[in-house]
Amino acid sequence: MGEVFIAESRIRERLEELEKQISQLAKRLEESQLTSHNYRLMVENAGEAIVILQDRKVKYLNPKAASLVGIRRDLLENVSFESFIHPEDREFVLRNYERRINGLDAPESYSFRIIDIRNRVKWVHIRPVRITYEGRPALLEFLIDVTRQKELEQELEKTNSMLKSAIESLSEAVLIVDREFEPIIYNSNFLKIWNLTGVNGLTASQIIEKALSFVKNPTLFKERIEKIRNSPDGEFSGKLELSDGRVYEWYTKPYRINNQTAGRIWNLKDITDKVQTELALREREKKYRELVENINSIVLRWKPDGTITYINRYGSRFFGYRRKELIGKSVFETIVPERDSDGKNLHRLIEAITKTPDRFQNNENENITKDGRRVWILWKNKGVYDRNNNLIEILSIGNDITEKRKMEKRLEKLATTDSLTGLINRMRFEEILEQAVRDSSEGTGKIFSLFLFDIDDFKKINDTYGHNIGDRVLVDLSRLVGQLLDDSDIFSRWGGEEFFILLPDTGLEEAARKAESIREAVASSRFPFVGKITISGGVTQFREYDDPVSIVIRADKLLYSAKNSGKNKICWE
Repeated sequence: MGEVFIAESRIRERLEELEKQISQLAKRLEESQLTSHNYRLMVENAGEAIVILQDRKVKYLNPKAASLVGIRRDLLENVSFESFIHPEDREFVLRNYERRINGLDAPESYSFRIIDIRNRVKWVHIRPVRITYEGRPALLEFLIDVTRQKELEQELEKTNSMLKSAIESLSEAVLIVDREFEPIIYNSNFLKIWNLTGVNGLTASQIIEKALSFVKNPTLFKERIEKIRNSPDGEFSGKLELSDGRVYEWYTKPYRINNQTAGRIWNLKDITDKVQTELALREREKKYRELVENINSIVLRWKPDGTITYINRYGSRFFGYRRKELIGKSVFETIVPERDSDGKNLHRLIEAITKTPDRFQNNENENITKDGRRVWILWKNKGVYDRNNNLIEILSIGNDITEKRKMEKRLEKLATTDSLTGLINRMRFEEILEQAVRDSSEGTGKIFSLFLFDIDDFKKINDTYGHNIGDRVLVDLSRLVGQLLDDSDIFSRWGGEEFFILLPDTGLEEAARKAESIREAVASSRFPFVGKITISGGVTQFREYDDPVSIVIRADKLLYSAKNSGKNKICWE
């Protein structure tokens, strides 16, 4: 039950994160109305799809938007966007479009399906903003591909349905309550015990009062309930005798969400007929074994010294071993490398789990298969203790999250990296610059300098050799300059042929010397196809009352001074 709530929570968090990114970008673009050159560059290189619609036709779209449907964007301009909307969503989307374009109330954001050139269905999340474009009303729309999130929602819905069906199919009575003992989920067997038709409208106290009329010992029953209420993290079991002679074996344990106790699960089993109880128990154990063997999750039992005592069929296949190659061997020798890809000591992590497994009930770490592949697994660990509370075994259930981790890394890279040069992008650089200004403005004595430069006559390169060669020059220049920088220097593509370098703990004269050496290195190098190129730049140091805008403006003015004084020059002040 806790896993379902966790999955749902993660989906909500991801959508909220996307909404936040869209809102931030929308605010900037609404303020600029797309007239600012710098913002246009940002739109062109944005990680989100951006479209302008007018008269139900596409008036502008950035490369990311064209990639959603798989068609060159010059073929999409002035094309009706209706043809790409899924037929079942078309009426809804068009109605919202008309209301928004006419200034009427309409959802600020919503999701719908599109169909790309390969006839694949994709889910997108959209936030439309009404703007004036070329003197007439238009919609500026921001789209995020949320196909994966929709798939997760469908999987979650399926899981919830299966959970409810599974609970209803149990021979036992089941009740799931929140921290206040208010009912959340129950099956019909629970209602039968207390002669209830339902619990809607009934509080926990009312249900308990009704139960008191059925139990053989009301006083003991109330004492047990009170004890459990006062021990939200405890597990309890016992027998419940009813006044009509029925006897139930009961068990209750808390469930956790995000490592916090969120409520409690109750299970009551009729044990009046001993034979039926034994038969049901054997059947239940058989189903459990079948479930463990056939479930699409890794089920692993291992001792505190790392020795594997059991792994299910799925787990052995996942790691590429036969079971006899794993059972009796140590996790250190088989599925756990000494260090993960980021250098984290995994053997130390395993040792920590064996000491306090309850602290690692939900743990993500890298593992390794027999053929050497690195895989990421979400492990749910639970300690197994003897009567003296000594840890004798650890039960670990794992699920492969390798693709999820790859997707997270890709999203992080897209959000912070310039796709052409591999440098950090403007948006990320602005964040770094803001932090550097804050750090230097707090009386810490920290200093830094900025070096802004661009390629002289870069337009001629594009006009003469084409944009592909121009892009090649940008890439080669980035690589050359990057080799001349220290590890602490921050190198960013600001936009077009402009680049920024933030030099931490560097005064003006030292920064100017470094800038001059970079200029000389560029001027003395030859670039494929175009031969010699030069750069011009401006260097300035942080001043006491600077903010991110003022220091950038000063660097920009120095750059233009270098341009106006003959190019291939560095100006600094």
